[in-house]
Amino acid sequence: MAVLARLLGLLLGLASASVDAGLQFSATRVIYPEGAREQTLELVNTSDYPVLVQTWVDDGRSNATPERHLSPIVALPAVFRLEPGALQSLRLMRNATPLPGDRESLFWLNLLEIPPTTAGAEDANRLTMTLQTQLKVLYRPGELPLPSDAAPERQEIHLRRQADALQVVWRNPTPYFMSLGDLDLTLPDGRLQRQRQMLAPYAEWVLDVPGRARGSSGAAAGLEYLLMDDRGTPRAFRRELALP
Repeated sequence: MAVLARLLGLLLGLASASVDAGLQFSATRVIYPEGAREQTLELVNTSDYPVLVQTWVDDGRSNATPERHLSPIVALPAVFRLEPGALQSLRLMRNATPLPGDRESLFWLNLLEIPPTTAGAEDANRLTMTLQTQLKVLYRPGELPLPSDAAPERQEIHLRRQADALQVVWRNPTPYFMSLGDLDLTLPDGRLQRQRQMLAPYAEWVLDVPGRARGSSGAAAGLEYLLMDDRGTPRAFRRELALP
């Protein structure tokens, strides 16, 4: 039964992951709860050739590399070869580095996919490319004041004016990272659309509305947005915001 559940999860990952990469994953993010010995992620090579895979976890800095960055969470195996159609379980383990106990901590799992190189004349014009994928790894303390599925309802959003400019002010008063998929704000005289934003715990995000926002004070603006849950599935929300 456990094997069947893992395979079903992997198929779901295949359906949602990008078709451009040979590596596909059983999940789009990893939640690492406090006290867990390890978490696992299933990988499959959907290419028709073997690949060499290098893995590491960092804090998302653009200059972070496996050699230069130490993370509280370690990925094993660090390097492995994956044959076409083969499955690999990647283990994520936490070391003794202290982490905040009142909020989530965000890290990034890096997977560098290196295809084979050949020296034959028939391959002289073939372009060999390495692909790097990043997945979120969220370390979650055990004693947080509310469950993660309640965090989307706690988001505080309002409109404010700064001189003639209009701004969307979004405050995340929860200990969880909020991953925003799409945002669509409908105003009496226009529309604002935005994609992909992440709010850290207890952080505030200010989004400027382009142009001169008109509309009388107290009129309503419609806000629709998507927030990702622990499985990476988008949840749709709608609010009515008063124009200041």
